[in-house]
Amino acid sequence: MNTLSAENSLVLIIDIQDRLVAALNKDVIVVKVASAAKALNIPVILTEQYPKGLGHTVQRLMDVLPEGSEVVEKTYFNALLEDGMLEKIKSYGKKQIVIFGIETHICVHQTA
Repeated sequence: MNTLSAENSLVLIIDIQDRLVAALNKDVIVVKVASAAKALNIPVILTEQYPKGLGHTVQRLMDVLPEGSEVVEKTYFNALLEDGMLEKIKSYGKKQIVIFGIETHICVHQTA
C-alpha cells in the first residue's frame, strides 16, 4: 500500500478565491488542510484563476499557510498549462501531490 507521507508530499490548492467562495456560500474546508500542511512542514502552492476578476485567495486561507507558500496566477483551467508551473512543482522533488480546489469539475479535474 502506498500511503501519504509528509516528506514526500506537496499540497496544491486551486482557486480558493473571494468571488468563487462567495458564490458557493460555504465554509472553506481547505483551511484545515493548509493548517495541517503547516504543522507537518509540507510545502503548499496555490493558484488563482484570473484574480483581477475573481479576487485573490481568501484571507482566512492565507492566514494559515505555511511560510514560503507560493501563489501562481493562471488563466488556463489546467494549472499545468501555465508557463513554468510544471517545473515549479517538480522543483520540490515530491512524489505525492495532494490537490484541493473549489471548481473540482473544471480546474481541479483538468490539472489532475
